[in-house]
Amino acid sequence: MRAVKNSGNDKSSNDRSVDHREMFNREEKSCLIRGGFLYTANPLQPYIANSWVQIIGKRIAALGEVGKDEPPCDQTLNASGKLVLPGFVNPHWHESLAAPNDEQPDDSHLTTTPYAKGGDIAALGAMFGFIAGVGKRLSPDEAVAIARWSLWTQLRSGTTALGDVGSANTADGMAQAALDLGMRIRVSRWGSDIMLPAGATTYQKIADTQEQVDDWEALMDRWNQHPSGLIGGMPSVMGPSAVRMSN
Repeated sequence: MRAVKNSGNDKSSNDRSVDHREMFNREEKSCLIRGGFLYTANPLQPYIANSWVQIIGKRIAALGEVGKDEPPCDQTLNASGKLVLPGFVNPHWHESLAAPNDEQPDDSHLTTTPYAKGGDIAALGAMFGFIAGVGKRLSPDEAVAIARWSLWTQLRSGTTALGDVGSANTADGMAQAALDLGMRIRVSRWGSDIMLPAGATTYQKIADTQEQVDDWEALMDRWNQHPSGLIGGMPSVMGPSAVRMSN
């Protein structure tokens, strides 16, 4: 499998990616997923209780009811007793490796958060200022390893496409993890360049604005309309508030 080169200059994390479009040009094997309860996402026929789904190479080629017009195949997977679902799309996702994980089964951990009651601007500014710098502390290998675990948790629950709207991890790490797992993702980044400390009347600058803008542009150059067909970039929006974010 040949490597896909970036359109940008950063080769730290995705030189080893696979050109998935090239895979379609190879000799394509066929597989039949047989016997599952299929949700079709077709309003005219929302489900097939005893279904078959034909896969040729990486494509879903056809589907139908067991015992009716079943095509020949190279391999059969028995899906009896299982649900067969279309890939889900999670359009608003954050890879939050730095988020606290102290939830309790009885919800006794619940407290008022910075998002409540109109938002605690000082707390939000500090939080986003911290998160915006987490990715810089990761090596490329660490970023990919964490992203692979996070994306895998999405994939195993049926989600095959993600819209990243700003994460603690790096966009490069998440894009490479998606390539490794064969998932689709639209990457972005968030950034905070100012915050308003509690009780203050003027903001405090916490990062260089132009540096972040340049990083967004470089991200789009690397990943938008990626040759694999799996990765794209989402444009950034900077809000004129005390917490300036990119979605």
